[in-house]
Amino acid sequence: MEFLSACNQMADLVEESIRDLVDTPEGGITVRMGADLTPTKKIDQVAEDCILHFLTENPLCKLLISEEAGKVEFKGERGTIFLDPVDGTFNAVAGIPFYALSIAYAEDGNNQQAFVRNLASGETLLRTGEICPV
Repeated sequence: MEFLSACNQMADLVEESIRDLVDTPEGGITVRMGADLTPTKKIDQVAEDCILHFLTENPLCKLLISEEAGKVEFKGERGTIFLDPVDGTFNAVAGIPFYALSIAYAEDGNNQQAFVRNLASGETLLRTGEICPV
């Protein structure tokens, strides 16, 4: 499956699944501590669950690194996806229309693609290119 197509499908799933949690106290309930040692809110968990299910059914990568779940291995042959299921959780829970699904893909450090969709407005940014050596 092509990266942009997969990202659009994941974004649609996340957008639909969190719609009823945006601008609600329920969306802001802490459900656990994330892999990054910050509280995972219900809206984050619901969004991430959609992505995890999608990647299980459509193995686009060998490894997922997510703010909430940490490292998750999949049946894909190669590549790593970096995920923030709701980038701007506070804004989403507060009803401020600036929160996004952020996904990046890297393979062997040679190429990179990034996808960001503002889940409030639908505006989408796709970036492809080489990773600069450090």
